[in-house]
Amino acid sequence: MAQEERMDDFIPVKSRKKRKNRGPKANTPLPELLDRVGSEFGSDVYLNIEAHIRRMMAPLEAPCTSAVCLGLGSPTDSRNSRAQLWLLLEICKSLNIPRHSIKLYDPAFSEQDIADLSDLGLSIVSENLHGKYIAITPTFFYLPHCGLAIYENLIRSNWQAGLVRHLRLLANEFLNYVESIPGSVMQAKYPCLHRLTQHLTSHTLQVPESYASAFNTTAIQYWDDSHPVPEQDDSEFWSLPPSQIEDGNEWG
Repeated sequence: MAQEERMDDFIPVKSRKKRKNRGPKANTPLPELLDRVGSEFGSDVYLNIEAHIRRMMAPLEAPCTSAVCLGLGSPTDSRNSRAQLWLLLEICKSLNIPRHSIKLYDPAFSEQDIADLSDLGLSIVSENLHGKYIAITPTFFYLPHCGLAIYENLIRSNWQAGLVRHLRLLANEFLNYVESIPGSVMQAKYPCLHRLTQHLTSHTLQVPESYASAFNTTAIQYWDDSHPVPEQDDSEFWSLPPSQIEDGNEWG
């Protein structure tokens, strides 16, 4: 069975190996750079996003107490990544998710990224789980510009009635994939994403023009109570073909 991580089984990284050919640390500390993002973003823009986040969380039987961030990129090197990180931290603060309960993984992280993110109190996942996280409890998944394979692996890992509604997502808008990729391809390779999308409520983020590329097509997405979850014995919905995604290719 492919390895999956239960959200209550996480162990933070305690040691880090040095990498060669790492560039020098930026002169400006990351917290200061994040403050700049906040001042450029503006409170009105953020409050609109926060309102949609709270609507997404309202139907849950229990609050989100943890978050997973995949595909952030390098906040050391990328202005877009810093903008995405700033928004992640602000959303989690508004949801009362403590920083040590925010878990991050990206193969693009440099040693400097890992050090800076750890200094912020965040938990770095040391192992590539290929997006296979199980949301035993409601979990906020922050997945800026991940590939289809990561999205499919995450949804497949939670493909049962008791889990799929625990997924609270900020990710590329799934409907764009469904509308732009032939249905036969989606049904064969990404059946979970293809079936889930029709049940999702989605709100595209509205951000300042200066950060448009950081959040292009990004949307808040969740299974709303207005769409009843099919019963587990509904085989037409829940039965799946074997996965066509090979571990190791999902970040390409």
